[in-house]
Amino acid sequence: MLDAETRLLLKSAIKSLEALQAAIHEYAEAVRKHQESSNKAQEPQPPQAIKSDVSLPPAVTAYYEAEQRERPANNKWRWCERTIATLAFFAAFALAVLTYKTLQQVKRQADSAQAQTVAQNRALLIYSHASPDAAQSGMLEVTIKKHRARSRQAEVDQPCGIF
Repeated sequence: MLDAETRLLLKSAIKSLEALQAAIHEYAEAVRKHQESSNKAQEPQPPQAIKSDVSLPPAVTAYYEAEQRERPANNKWRWCERTIATLAFFAAFALAVLTYKTLQQVKRQADSAQAQTVAQNRALLIYSHASPDAAQSGMLEVTIKKHRARSRQAEVDQPCGIF
């Protein structure tokens, strides 16, 4: 049979061949994986869904959240403000009409007072008496009396003469 040295040599050759076989197998596996990856790179890739999460800065988000919470209060205030402005407009209009009517009344009263003043300052023609001689001659004696209402003086007689 085989001597010990040959056996030893065969065992070491078998071990070397097994190691070589394992290395070749690893190399073949690496080549296959490389080819698969290059084939995948050449194949069209399915479109990937793009997900983007866009958000505002926290300060802006907090501001808008505060606005949303305050909005009902703002709406109530705006409604009150507009109501008050409308009422003020109608009140101003009513006061303008009232002022105009008052001005008309004051003008009427001023005209009436002026007419009364003119009437009070007019001279009154009074026939004081008719003498029989004046009746025959056709002449009358007339006295002009002026009445001063404001000073409350008595009537002032100013004989005018005979006509």
